[in-house]
Amino acid sequence: MPRKNNITIYKQVYAAATREFGLWDKVVADGGREFYLCEFIQQYLKGFRIKDGVLSGRRPYEQTTSCKNNRVERLWQEVNKGVGLPIKHAFLELEHSNTTWSRQDQSHLFAISFVGCCVARVLLQRCIDGWNNHSIEDKGIPSQYIASKGNYDLPAGALPSTEAAVALYQGEGGQLTEEWQYGVDPLNDQLEKQQEREAKLMSALNDFIGGIEGLANHCEPQLPANQYKMLSFFSLKLAYRCLKLKYAI
Repeated sequence: MPRKNNITIYKQVYAAATREFGLWDKVVADGGREFYLCEFIQQYLKGFRIKDGVLSGRRPYEQTTSCKNNRVERLWQEVNKGVGLPIKHAFLELEHSNTTWSRQDQSHLFAISFVGCCVARVLLQRCIDGWNNHSIEDKGIPSQYIASKGNYDLPAGALPSTEAAVALYQGEGGQLTEEWQYGVDPLNDQLEKQQEREAKLMSALNDFIGGIEGLANHCEPQLPANQYKMLSFFSLKLAYRCLKLKYAI
Protein backbone atom coordinates (compact mmCIF):
# COMPACT_ATOMS: atom_id res chain seq x y z
CA MET A 1 0.00 0.00 0.00
CA PRO A 2 1.51 3.37 -0.97
CA ARG A 3 2.70 5.49 1.92
CA LYS A 4 4.19 8.94 2.29
CA ASN A 5 7.71 7.58 1.95
CA ASN A 6 10.69 9.81 1.08
CA ILE A 7 12.42 7.23 -1.09
CA THR A 8 9.31 6.28 -3.03
CA ILE A 9 8.35 9.93 -3.63
CA TYR A 10 11.85 10.77 -4.82
CA LYS A 11 11.99 7.82 -7.21
CA GLN A 12 8.47 7.88 -8.62
CA VAL A 13 7.72 11.61 -8.54
CA TYR A 14 10.70 13.97 -8.28
CA ALA A 15 13.35 12.00 -10.17
CA ALA A 16 10.91 10.72 -12.79
CA ALA A 17 9.53 14.23 -13.46
CA THR A 18 13.00 15.79 -13.54
CA ARG A 19 14.23 13.25 -16.07
CA GLU A 20 11.25 13.96 -18.31
CA PHE A 21 10.86 17.73 -17.95
CA GLY A 22 14.17 19.00 -16.59
CA LEU A 23 15.06 20.65 -13.28
CA TRP A 24 12.50 23.04 -11.85
CA ASP A 25 13.59 26.46 -10.65
CA LYS A 26 11.75 25.92 -7.38
CA VAL A 27 10.01 23.06 -5.64
CA VAL A 28 7.11 23.98 -3.35
CA ALA A 29 5.85 21.50 -0.74
CA ASP A 30 4.15 21.58 2.61
CA GLY A 31 6.09 20.89 5.79
CA GLY A 32 5.68 17.13 5.60
CA ARG A 33 8.79 15.08 6.28
CA GLU A 34 8.06 12.86 3.28
CA PHE A 35 9.48 15.56 0.97
CA TYR A 36 12.82 15.98 2.74
CA LEU A 37 14.79 13.85 0.26
CA CYS A 38 13.35 15.69 -2.76
CA GLU A 39 14.12 19.05 -1.17
CA PHE A 40 17.63 17.92 -0.28
CA ILE A 41 18.39 16.91 -3.88
CA GLN A 42 16.76 20.08 -5.24
CA GLN A 43 19.17 22.02 -3.00
CA TYR A 44 22.04 19.76 -4.15
CA LEU A 45 21.28 20.55 -7.81
CA LYS A 46 20.66 24.28 -7.41
CA GLY A 47 23.91 25.20 -9.18
CA PHE A 48 22.49 23.84 -12.44
CA ARG A 49 19.71 26.46 -12.55
CA ILE A 50 21.53 28.60 -15.12
CA LYS A 51 20.07 30.35 -18.15
CA ASP A 52 22.00 32.63 -20.47
CA GLY A 53 24.93 32.37 -18.11
CA VAL A 54 22.93 33.65 -15.12
CA LEU A 55 22.37 31.59 -11.99
CA SER A 56 18.84 31.69 -10.60
CA GLY A 57 18.53 33.79 -7.47
CA ARG A 58 15.39 32.04 -6.21
CA ARG A 59 15.46 29.59 -3.35
CA PRO A 60 15.57 26.05 -4.76
CA TYR A 61 12.64 24.94 -2.61
CA GLU A 62 10.05 26.32 -0.24
CA GLN A 63 8.07 24.74 2.55
CA THR A 64 4.63 26.23 3.04
CA THR A 65 1.38 25.31 4.70
CA SER A 66 -1.11 23.33 2.66
CA CYS A 67 -3.68 26.12 2.73
CA LYS A 68 -1.21 28.45 0.97
CA ASN A 69 -0.24 25.94 -1.72
CA ASN A 70 -3.64 26.29 -3.32
CA ARG A 71 -2.91 25.07 -6.86
CA VAL A 72 -1.49 21.75 -5.69
CA GLU A 73 -4.16 21.32 -3.04
CA ARG A 74 -6.90 21.70 -5.65
CA LEU A 75 -5.22 19.06 -7.78
CA TRP A 76 -4.84 16.77 -4.79
CA GLN A 77 -8.58 16.98 -4.14
CA GLU A 78 -9.16 15.77 -7.69
CA VAL A 79 -6.73 12.90 -7.21
CA ASN A 80 -8.44 11.88 -3.99
CA LYS A 81 -11.83 12.02 -5.68
CA GLY A 82 -10.76 10.05 -8.73
CA VAL A 83 -8.30 7.57 -7.21
CA GLY A 84 -8.16 7.27 -3.44
CA LEU A 85 -11.82 7.46 -2.45
CA PRO A 86 -13.20 4.96 -5.01
CA ILE A 87 -10.65 2.35 -3.96
CA LYS A 88 -11.32 3.08 -0.29
CA HIS A 89 -15.05 2.58 -0.84
CA ALA A 90 -14.41 -0.71 -2.63
CA PHE A 91 -12.47 -2.13 0.27
CA LEU A 92 -14.92 -0.84 2.86
CA GLU A 93 -17.59 -2.69 0.88
CA LEU A 94 -15.43 -5.79 1.08
CA GLU A 95 -14.95 -5.47 4.82
CA HIS A 96 -18.60 -4.82 5.59
CA SER A 97 -20.23 -7.37 3.32
CA ASN A 98 -17.91 -10.38 3.10
CA THR A 99 -17.75 -12.72 6.08
CA THR A 100 -14.63 -14.46 4.74
CA TRP A 101 -12.64 -11.23 4.81
CA SER A 102 -10.38 -10.58 7.78
CA ARG A 103 -8.40 -7.45 8.48
CA GLN A 104 -6.23 -9.56 10.77
CA ASP A 105 -5.26 -11.93 7.93
CA GLN A 106 -1.97 -10.60 6.59
CA SER A 107 -2.43 -12.36 3.24
CA HIS A 108 -5.73 -10.54 2.78
CA LEU A 109 -4.03 -7.21 3.52
CA PHE A 110 -1.34 -8.04 0.97
CA ALA A 111 -4.01 -8.93 -1.59
CA ILE A 112 -5.95 -5.67 -1.28
CA SER A 113 -2.69 -3.75 -1.48
CA PHE A 114 -1.59 -5.60 -4.61
CA VAL A 115 -4.91 -5.24 -6.43
CA GLY A 116 -5.52 -1.73 -5.12
CA CYS A 117 -2.13 -0.47 -6.32
CA CYS A 118 -2.71 -1.96 -9.78
CA VAL A 119 -6.05 -0.16 -10.04
CA ALA A 120 -4.66 3.06 -8.53
CA ARG A 121 -1.96 3.26 -11.21
CA VAL A 122 -4.64 3.13 -13.92
CA LEU A 123 -6.90 5.69 -12.22
CA LEU A 124 -3.99 8.03 -11.46
CA GLN A 125 -2.81 7.94 -15.07
CA ARG A 126 -6.33 8.86 -16.15
CA CYS A 127 -6.24 11.85 -13.79
CA ILE A 128 -2.85 12.91 -15.15
CA ASP A 129 -3.95 12.56 -18.77
CA GLY A 130 -7.15 14.45 -18.06
CA TRP A 131 -5.29 17.33 -16.42
CA ASN A 132 -2.52 17.51 -19.02
CA ASN A 133 -5.00 17.68 -21.89
CA HIS A 134 -7.62 20.05 -20.55
CA SER A 135 -7.76 23.71 -21.47
CA ILE A 136 -6.89 26.38 -18.90
CA GLU A 137 -8.22 29.87 -19.50
CA ASP A 138 -5.52 32.31 -20.67
CA LYS A 139 -2.88 29.55 -20.58
CA GLY A 140 -3.89 26.81 -22.98
CA ILE A 141 -3.40 23.07 -22.65
CA PRO A 142 -0.69 21.95 -20.18
CA SER A 143 0.71 19.20 -22.42
CA GLN A 144 1.25 21.81 -25.13
CA TYR A 145 2.68 24.70 -23.15
CA ILE A 146 4.93 22.73 -20.77
CA ALA A 147 7.71 22.79 -23.37
CA SER A 148 7.81 26.58 -23.16
CA LYS A 149 8.15 26.63 -19.37
CA GLY A 150 11.90 26.30 -19.79
CA ASN A 151 13.00 23.99 -17.01
CA TYR A 152 16.75 23.58 -16.70
CA ASP A 153 18.48 20.82 -18.65
CA LEU A 154 20.69 18.67 -16.49
CA PRO A 155 23.92 17.14 -17.79
CA ALA A 156 23.93 13.37 -18.14
CA GLY A 157 24.48 11.74 -14.77
CA ALA A 158 23.80 14.89 -12.75
CA LEU A 159 20.50 13.67 -11.32
CA PRO A 160 21.36 11.17 -8.56
CA SER A 161 19.85 7.71 -8.79
CA THR A 162 17.57 6.76 -5.93
CA GLU A 163 20.37 4.81 -4.28
CA ALA A 164 22.82 7.68 -4.71
CA ALA A 165 20.31 10.23 -3.40
CA VAL A 166 19.73 8.13 -0.29
CA ALA A 167 23.48 7.78 0.27
CA LEU A 168 24.00 11.54 -0.10
CA TYR A 169 21.18 12.34 2.33
CA GLN A 170 22.30 9.83 4.92
CA GLY A 171 25.89 11.00 4.50
CA GLU A 172 24.73 14.40 5.76
CA GLY A 173 23.15 12.81 8.81
CA GLY A 174 19.64 12.43 7.44
CA GLN A 175 17.50 9.44 8.39
CA LEU A 176 15.18 7.63 5.99
CA THR A 177 12.74 4.77 6.32
CA GLU A 178 12.76 2.10 3.64
CA GLU A 179 9.45 1.33 1.96
CA TRP A 180 7.87 -1.83 3.32
CA GLN A 181 5.25 -4.29 2.18
CA TYR A 182 1.65 -3.97 3.36
CA GLY A 183 0.51 -7.29 4.75
CA VAL A 184 2.46 -10.49 4.14
CA ASP A 185 2.85 -12.19 0.80
CA PRO A 186 2.52 -15.94 1.46
CA LEU A 187 4.85 -16.45 -1.49
CA ASN A 188 7.72 -14.31 -0.23
CA ASP A 189 11.03 -15.49 -1.75
CA GLN A 190 9.17 -17.77 -4.19
CA LEU A 191 9.53 -15.81 -7.40
CA GLU A 192 8.29 -18.58 -9.71
CA LYS A 193 5.08 -19.02 -7.74
CA GLN A 194 4.59 -15.24 -7.53
CA GLN A 195 4.81 -15.05 -11.31
CA GLU A 196 2.37 -17.96 -11.65
CA ARG A 197 -0.09 -16.30 -9.30
CA GLU A 198 0.04 -12.96 -11.07
CA ALA A 199 -0.27 -14.58 -14.51
CA LYS A 200 -3.38 -16.49 -13.41
CA LEU A 201 -4.94 -13.43 -11.83
CA MET A 202 -4.31 -11.28 -14.90
CA SER A 203 -5.68 -14.04 -17.12
CA ALA A 204 -8.86 -14.14 -15.02
CA LEU A 205 -9.12 -10.36 -15.18
CA ASN A 206 -8.70 -10.32 -18.94
CA ASP A 207 -11.29 -13.05 -19.47
CA PHE A 208 -13.85 -11.70 -17.04
CA ILE A 209 -13.64 -7.94 -17.09
CA GLY A 210 -11.08 -6.70 -19.63
CA GLY A 211 -7.95 -6.59 -17.48
CA ILE A 212 -6.87 -4.02 -14.92
CA GLU A 213 -8.32 -1.25 -17.10
CA GLY A 214 -11.69 -2.96 -16.96
CA LEU A 215 -11.45 -3.45 -13.21
CA ALA A 216 -10.59 0.23 -12.81
CA ASN A 217 -13.78 1.10 -14.68
CA HIS A 218 -15.69 -0.38 -11.74
CA CYS A 219 -14.03 2.13 -9.42
CA GLU A 220 -14.97 5.30 -11.22
CA PRO A 221 -16.35 7.73 -8.59
CA GLN A 222 -19.67 8.28 -10.36
CA LEU A 223 -20.66 4.60 -10.22
CA PRO A 224 -23.10 3.26 -7.61
CA ALA A 225 -21.58 1.60 -4.58
CA ASN A 226 -22.50 -1.94 -5.66
CA GLN A 227 -20.09 -1.64 -8.58
CA TYR A 228 -17.23 -1.65 -6.10
CA LYS A 229 -17.92 -5.30 -5.36
CA MET A 230 -15.96 -6.26 -8.47
CA LEU A 231 -12.73 -4.88 -7.02
CA SER A 232 -13.47 -6.57 -3.72
CA PHE A 233 -14.05 -9.90 -5.46
CA PHE A 234 -10.70 -9.87 -7.21
CA SER A 235 -8.89 -8.83 -4.02
CA LEU A 236 -10.24 -11.92 -2.28
CA LYS A 237 -9.50 -14.04 -5.33
CA LEU A 238 -5.86 -12.99 -5.12
CA ALA A 239 -5.70 -13.67 -1.38
CA TYR A 240 -6.99 -17.21 -1.81
CA ARG A 241 -4.72 -17.76 -4.80
CA CYS A 242 -1.78 -16.76 -2.58
CA LEU A 243 -2.71 -19.38 -0.01
CA LYS A 244 -3.37 -22.07 -2.59
CA LEU A 245 -0.03 -21.60 -4.32
CA LYS A 246 1.86 -21.42 -1.04
CA TYR A 247 1.09 -25.02 -0.24
CA ALA A 248 1.23 -26.34 -3.79
CA ILE A 249 3.76 -29.11 -4.40
